[in-house]
Amino acid sequence: MRQLMKDSGIEWIGKIPSDWNTIALKRTVRLQTGRTPTTTKPFYFNGNVNWYTPGDLTNNICKTAKRTIAIQALADGEAVSLPESAILVCCIGSIGKCGYMGNAGSCNQQITALIANDNVSSKYIFYCLLASGDDFAKQAPYTTMPIATNSYLGSRSIPLPSFREQVAIADYLDDICSKISNIETLIKEQIDSLEQYRRSVIHEAVTKGLNPDTPMKDSGTVWLGQVPQSWTVTPVKYLASIKDSMASRKLTAQVEYLGMENIESWTGHLVGLDSRPSEVSSSVSGFSKSSVLFGKLRPYLAKVAKPDFDGVCSTELLVLEPKGINREYLFWSLLNQELIDMLTMQSSGVKMPRVSWNQLGNAQIAVPSGGEQCQIASYLDRKCSDIDDVIDAKRKQLETLEQYKKSLIYEYVTGKREVPA
Repeated sequence: MRQLMKDSGIEWIGKIPSDWNTIALKRTVRLQTGRTPTTTKPFYFNGNVNWYTPGDLTNNICKTAKRTIAIQALADGEAVSLPESAILVCCIGSIGKCGYMGNAGSCNQQITALIANDNVSSKYIFYCLLASGDDFAKQAPYTTMPIATNSYLGSRSIPLPSFREQVAIADYLDDICSKISNIETLIKEQIDSLEQYRRSVIHEAVTKGLNPDTPMKDSGTVWLGQVPQSWTVTPVKYLASIKDSMASRKLTAQVEYLGMENIESWTGHLVGLDSRPSEVSSSVSGFSKSSVLFGKLRPYLAKVAKPDFDGVCSTELLVLEPKGINREYLFWSLLNQELIDMLTMQSSGVKMPRVSWNQLGNAQIAVPSGGEQCQIASYLDRKCSDIDDVIDAKRKQLETLEQYKKSLIYEYVTGKREVPA
């Protein structure tokens, strides 16, 4: 920390160097709210101009938007033209999310763009906004959802060193954040590899068994390939029955509710149970601790679960009651990626594809003897738990790196650390 510091008078900033000042954002930038072109003119869309929406903002450099508009939309005043190095701030909903434009483009009305004046560093202001993000969201006006008006955004104070020091801080943070991002990318690749390995372990176990020397036979099903000679290949409808839905109902402390959002993709882990609703307006399905749940909406999400309690669930979940098959083995068989891919191809609907019980019921799975089912299920419980532990450790590394990066940005833009000479 520097030797000579003073109180900035701004809570989120704290102390700053004695030769620094604070300044309102509106005195350093021009604020420009984005627009959405009229949808009655389809030719305004799918052009070659990046048109940013909140989903594109990741507190990083923005180079490619998920959606684009045509130059004609800019020429007709249906959208705003923004220069390279403009700062994008989400001001409705997920307020405080930022982006720094790596090239010229446009944005929608949920985003306010900040175009820096000539006497300030745009990148330095971007880092200031990242450092103040939590406070920005906390202090914003709130009605049915958080909304940050341009007046509120413009009134926000930031620390202001000399222009030369702004540039030095921004350049240094660019360098160090780039190095951290490279490490994060490597860890994410490792997580992806582990997740793919997990899926391959499941596929091998429920289609080939645990003995690599067992004699094999053709299953007669393309996606199953060869299976052990002693196994049968059976449609799911002969291994499980399905429960019908019931009317909507109020929930009590004794009734647990599971929605699609409570099941983690590809793992079956139950999440977010503490925030269950007190009432469900739509129909629900009952399940028991002997049931297996399969998500029929967007089957590619692989939402499969085996809850250890009784309750009710969304009708977007098919409730299967195993018959003549080990429940845990059925659970792992339904998490087989080849099965999920096949059902995804059979699903109907564009925006919200669904798979029916008829399609799932006719899907064939490989079935070993009861004893072998238990062995495979126990093996997958242990093996996938070990893989999940490694993945969790990797995710914690990402959280630590993100917190470290956030701390560095804060300390440098507020002058608590000096850029190395």
